[in-house]
Amino acid sequence: MNWEKHGLILQPSANGNWYSGGFSGSHAVLKDGKAEIYLTGRDSENRSRIGVCSFDLEQMQVTAISDQPILDLGERGTFDFNGTGYPFFLSTESIDYLYYTGWTNGVHVDFINDLGLAIRPKETNAFMRVSRASIFPRTNEEPFGTGSVSVLRESDGYKMWYTSFKRWENQGQGLRHYYHICYAHSDDGVQWHRPGKVCISLAENEGEYVAAKPFVLRYKGLYLMWYAFRGDAYRVGFAVSKNGIEWNRHDETVLSIQVSDTGWDSEMVCYASVLVYNGQLYMFYNGNGYGKSGLGVATLPLEALDETLTQLGY
Repeated sequence: MNWEKHGLILQPSANGNWYSGGFSGSHAVLKDGKAEIYLTGRDSENRSRIGVCSFDLEQMQVTAISDQPILDLGERGTFDFNGTGYPFFLSTESIDYLYYTGWTNGVHVDFINDLGLAIRPKETNAFMRVSRASIFPRTNEEPFGTGSVSVLRESDGYKMWYTSFKRWENQGQGLRHYYHICYAHSDDGVQWHRPGKVCISLAENEGEYVAAKPFVLRYKGLYLMWYAFRGDAYRVGFAVSKNGIEWNRHDETVLSIQVSDTGWDSEMVCYASVLVYNGQLYMFYNGNGYGKSGLGVATLPLEALDETLTQLGY
């Protein structure tokens, strides 16, 4: 039993200024029986901004998309001047949190990424940055920056899985960025402790140099993670953990969606976000060109997830 692909649900549009150049990583959450999808849209100059759309899970179609981004570019000179993207949305009783990757164009490297946070009190409509600076200061142990994240709120606080840059390397014909996925925890969702724990490491001997854009789902006492990894081209990986810290990769299972023979996702699949609804997993993901082709959706019955987890010994 494989993922059933339902094709593109969003494509670049000349009428959508903030997404005329395509999409990138997104985060879908369940709200009132529909999916509310926080989107990364790119404009004609490749600058990214965060918007939101509503997706009908029964009709399998987008019913609305924001005319304007909900989080625009940062001030000149700040870490998110050239883009805000890869959102992760978390709602609590009083405040909505929007974690995001801010980036600027680089000089000695191609781009510079850091982690931002915007909040929205329940009585308001707009997100406000908690700081004009990144909430993850660079350290001696992590000096190269931070990418996309996934966050869970649990009884003992907040857990985060984040993309951490390992290094930049000159390949002769250009620079290559190496990054993997690490773990952090927090009492309040704002101030974070990073113990230096790598959750998804790289198989560099096999040509792998990226593990990024984690998405973690709590399911039947387990932590399930979908993430993007790449050697030649992006693929979607899958991992399981019993404590959220020690992870086992199972990229070869049916839970890791594969490229199509032809079409918009025939070269790469990446940046998955997964939600559970009406006995199925819904995966929202990007395809060719890191999302330039658009955003698509696929479904998989929960019985296939349960069967796979059983086969893996969980």
